[in-house]
Amino acid sequence: MSTNQEDTYSRLITWLEEHGVTYRLIDHPPEGRTEVVSPIRGNSLRQAAKCIVLKVKLGKKITRHVLAVVPGDTRVNFSAVQKLLGGSYVAFA
Repeated sequence: MSTNQEDTYSRLITWLEEHGVTYRLIDHPPEGRTEVVSPIRGNSLRQAAKCIVLKVKLGKKITRHVLAVVPGDTRVNFSAVQKLLGGSYVAFA
């Protein structure tokens, strides 16, 4: 883990503990595919969340990055994101 990831991880664990949140750590190698990780975590694809960063062009000079969070068993609808944000182009960042 890089230093920034370690810092974010440590802050999250500290916050959970300070607030008495019950949690469970499931160590596994980085994967990147929800359909592979879901069984390791013990949940169905429908229960998982995929977080995908998109690049949305809002005219010639403005680009906005957005985070799309969708259920693990679905795909991001680029046309819907484009319409929602009034963009001229949407792609994976």
